[in-house]
Amino acid sequence: MTDWFRDNVGARQITSEVPFSALADDSTICTGIIDLLVEAPDGYWVIDHKTDRATEEDDIFDQYWPQLQAYRDSLENLGHTVAGVGLNLVNEGKLLLARTPDGS
Repeated sequence: MTDWFRDNVGARQITSEVPFSALADDSTICTGIIDLLVEAPDGYWVIDHKTDRATEEDDIFDQYWPQLQAYRDSLENLGHTVAGVGLNLVNEGKLLLARTPDGS
């Protein structure tokens, strides 16, 4: 996967298991681990690994959007541009990517 990101999005750096914390809208602190953070010329790509088998591919971004949005918002609050988010469907061997609404 790292070679794919280097070849297709010009990844400069790829880091796995990046801890994050963010203040949520309800004033609680949200913490987690970004599975894969890809730094590319147009911004960061946030990738989360999933092992679900029951989730329909057409609906999977809807299911995981709150989590991906929390990661994106946390990075943007630190002043970083987030080009997109992705889900690595481990059991299916698929990588689904979506540019974020603010991504270039």
